[in-house]
This record gives sequence, structure tokens and C-alpha cells, in this order.
Amino acid sequence: MSNTTKSNSFLGITKENFFKKRFHNFGYLPRWIIFAIDVAIVCISILITHFIITSLNVKFYENRNFIQSYSLVVVVNALFFLLYRTYAGIIRHSTFIDGVKLLVSTTTSYLVLLTINYSWFFIFDNKIFLTTGLFIGYIISFILLFYFEF
Repeated sequence: MSNTTKSNSFLGITKENFFKKRFHNFGYLPRWIIFAIDVAIVCISILITHFIITSLNVKFYENRNFIQSYSLVVVVNALFFLLYRTYAGIIRHSTFIDGVKLLVSTTTSYLVLLTINYSWFFIFDNKIFLTTGLFIGYIISFILLFYFEF
């Protein structure tokens, strides 16, 4: 073994072998990583939706707390990801059923958030979310999740 090989390896493990074995195939990620990526995608879709809505000349509700309302969106989506087990499909071997599970999960989240929004409106006479913002976020999150999965 030459000096360059000894300096670049530790116990016979080179950088190339380590990264090739560990990160070469993203189709076999653990389920918790898939779940975390799904939640991160929902957060990204919330940011995209926020930028779209704020770029329009829409008057927002003055008493809205963005952190609380966006946190509610993330929590509801995460609960339905867990309920429908959207993280269980292996990325590389995704099937039509995995796409349907994503659609059902995001649609259920959207309907629950819409129900919470209108219930809050009827009780407290103000809305938590803009309804169009919820719809735009629903479409963007489904498209991004679907694109990631397949």
C-alpha cells in the first residue's frame, strides 16, 4: 500500500467508498427521513404560497398571526401523512397507490383546514386563513410532493 492510499483511507475506507455506499441510492431512505422531507416540502409550499399571496393586492386580515396559522397547516398535513402513511412507499419503487395516498392526504388536510377556518369564522367572526391561500397551498404542496415521490 502506498503512502497516498494510507493517508486517504482509514481502516480501508476511502471517501469515495463511504459516500458511494451511503448516499448512492436515495431510493432506500428510512421512513422518518421521507416523512421529514414531506414536512419540509409542505413548509416550502407554504412559503411559495405566502409569496404569491403577498405579491397580489389582497388585503389580509389584520389580526392574523402567520406563525400560528402556518404551523397549523404543517401540523395538520403531518398528521395526515402519518395517518395515511405516505412516507411508507420507497421512492424508487413508487406506485400509483402512493400517488393516490398523497392526493388523499393533501385533500383531506385541505378540507380539514377549510373546516377549521370556517368554524373559526362562524364562532369568532374572523378567518385564520385566506381561502384562496389554502387552495393555492394545497395545489403547490401536492405537486411538489408528487414530484418528489416520483
